[in-house]
Amino acid sequence: MKTLKIFSLLAACSLAFACVPPVTPGTNPGTDPVEPVEPKAELVVSAAEMLSAEITLKTEGLTEYAYICSNLNDLSTEPLMIFKDGVTGELAEAETKVVISGLEANATYTAYFAFKVSDEEFFEDVRSVEFTT
Repeated sequence: MKTLKIFSLLAACSLAFACVPPVTPGTNPGTDPVEPVEPKAELVVSAAEMLSAEITLKTEGLTEYAYICSNLNDLSTEPLMIFKDGVTGELAEAETKVVISGLEANATYTAYFAFKVSDEEFFEDVRSVEFTT
């Protein structure tokens, strides 16, 4: 009698597991591994006024930005130096608007932007954008 109960229990368990569909990757959010995002950065001059300019940063996989802006060509464009000497800020998820003010009228400027992938890792490329006030 015990053998029959054990056999019935094993048969019921086997049937229950046979009815469970297999999990395929990408169908169970929260448990599937997340693909890393390839970091990207694009700069667009949104507006150039007499004494300021607005730059739109379109980014992916980046956390922070820093910039330096000048109408001279004597700037260091290494990410570490831009973060050390420049203006810094946090990035929004897809687009971040940055207003650069205190500029001279009728001058051509170049703004150099550096980015961070994490607290300790810089984005490899410094991006620049030129505009005239």
